[in-house]
Order: sequence, then structure tokens, then C-alpha cells
Amino acid sequence: MDDADVPDAPVDVHWTVCDGRVVQLHWTLLSENFSPVRQFIIEYNTSWSPDVWRPARSDIGRDVRYFRLALSPWSNYSFRVVAQNGVGRSPPSQLTRPWCTTPPDLPRRHPRHVCARNGQPHTLVISWQVQHMSLTL
Repeated sequence: MDDADVPDAPVDVHWTVCDGRVVQLHWTLLSENFSPVRQFIIEYNTSWSPDVWRPARSDIGRDVRYFRLALSPWSNYSFRVVAQNGVGRSPPSQLTRPWCTTPPDLPRRHPRHVCARNGQPHTLVISWQVQHMSLTL
């Protein structure tokens, strides 16, 4: 009889540093459920889209229990952690609270694909490509 199952959800997920453009997350794993954890996955959402969870990092080693991520300004972030073993992914952890809030800051790059066109009389329409942020180490 094989008792292996997906890992339990990580617990005690919290940030200890939320400073400008960096967050440091910590978590605890209770049980691997008879199949070693292969990696941890950090997901985030923002107050701009609280129902949308995006991957921040998906290649965090099995022995890691804290991780630093770079953040973008002008945002409120929540994070959660998922453990993955040979059977599959754990349920996500509880999300972090309070929000990790990053202060306003100057953009680090210009917008891309800026386009101007005539609209109705006496109207100029300017558009640009939205760039989704990526969280990195």
C-alpha cells in the first residue's frame, strides 16, 4: 500500500522584510506525506487584482524556507506558498497579511509601443503597451 500524497500546505507564511522594492518571505512545511518535496512555488496577488494569483518564483529548492523577491512600486502585495512533490502540488498556504506595501517611485524604464492617433475633433488618443511586472531575486 502506497501512502504517498501531495504535501501539506506550507504554514506560518509571513514576510519579515517589506522594504521599498524587496520582500523576504518565510514559511514552514509540516508534512511531505511520504514523497519528498521537489520545489516550492511562491505566488502573489495585488490589491489591483486580488482574485488573480501569479507565479513569482517556481524553482525554489526543497531545503529553502525563506526567499527574497524584488517588487515593483505603487503596489500592495499578498503572497502564498505551494509545495510540490512527485505526487503533485499542495494546496496553497494562507496568504500573507498585512499587505506588503511598496511606496511610490520613479519608473525604471520608458513605456513601450507608445502610439498617438487622432480621435474625435480636438482629441488626441495616446496608448501604450502594458508591461506586467515580474518578480525576481
